[in-house]
Amino acid sequence: MGRFSTLRPAVNVCCEIPARSGFTACGGRSRTEAEVPGSPVLASRAPSLAAQPANINAARTHPLFMATLHRVAYRNPMTTKSAFPQHFALVVVQLCFGLFPYFAKEAFTGFEPAAVAVWRIATGGIVLLGIAFLVHGRTAIPRRADLGRLVACSMLGIAINQICFLEGQSRAQTQNTGLVIGLIPAMTYGVAVLVGAEVWQGRRGLGIFVGLLGILWFGASDPDSRLGNTLLITNCFCFSVYLVISRPLLQRYPPIVVIGWVFALSAWSVPMLALRADLAPPDASASAWWALAFILVFATCLGYLLNFFAMVRLPASTAALYTFAQPTIVGLTAFFVRNEPFGTPAIVAAVCVFAGMALVLRPDKKPEKNA
Repeated sequence: MGRFSTLRPAVNVCCEIPARSGFTACGGRSRTEAEVPGSPVLASRAPSLAAQPANINAARTHPLFMATLHRVAYRNPMTTKSAFPQHFALVVVQLCFGLFPYFAKEAFTGFEPAAVAVWRIATGGIVLLGIAFLVHGRTAIPRRADLGRLVACSMLGIAINQICFLEGQSRAQTQNTGLVIGLIPAMTYGVAVLVGAEVWQGRRGLGIFVGLLGILWFGASDPDSRLGNTLLITNCFCFSVYLVISRPLLQRYPPIVVIGWVFALSAWSVPMLALRADLAPPDASASAWWALAFILVFATCLGYLLNFFAMVRLPASTAALYTFAQPTIVGLTAFFVRNEPFGTPAIVAAVCVFAGMALVLRPDKKPEKNA
């Protein structure tokens, strides 16, 4: 589904930049040997100080001058430049993914869910992997030892994920999707605890319990959508596992490289899906084609690219706050555009899901330093 980069620390799964790219995880420039003051590489780039007058050399070696030079040369771009473009990009990302369920419903008027999955997997693999090679060149080629993990990520994050999401969306209301995807932060944390990647905390465990309680309450009141809700929950669980197992890859490769290969390695599922789906049905309306175009351009390509652009400079805690917007957008679209009624069970479930998200995503308090 590729919508949430949630869970604190899993929330920064899209902003962890490998060391070999030259950037730190928080977006600052890492200081390699070539950039450490006094290194032979840096010395070779600068004019020879021996050829300068003695008074200039003395001034340049003054501690105050060196401290000022260090602050200018190694200042953190997260604090020295406006982050408005990155915040705006995250807003657009939430709109791209938050409107996905609505446009999926529109596309289903002319296309089967399997056909939409084929279009999305093929487009994502070609465009995102192509951009990865265009930007990173040969470094976008993964190591042989990482292929197994990439294949597992492609199965959980794209192939199985897409089928469960689209088939579930076709069998449930749009508001159901908004509620269920709000469970992703809690599920991701739960999976991370099970595999030993996170330490159990009572507050976050309470968040998982509260979120699941809301969904179970809502599901019991809507038996007609039981299969659709089950598929949506399965989709969220698969995506949560994907977020956890992809973290080692994101520490070694740029995010665009990882997601490009994850889409491309999902191509094995395309023939199986295409056998039982008409990719270009003659009776599909223009609105169905436009809805499919939105899914491919915005909810597949642009959404991921803008998310990567924002994560280079914004901290994970900031990105986590934006995840609250996604289920809100889905719910508002369901109510105002699709005219789906919001009953008491839906309201109670929404309160529980948002409370669970808040408990899981709330950052820990930093211990106060003793004076």
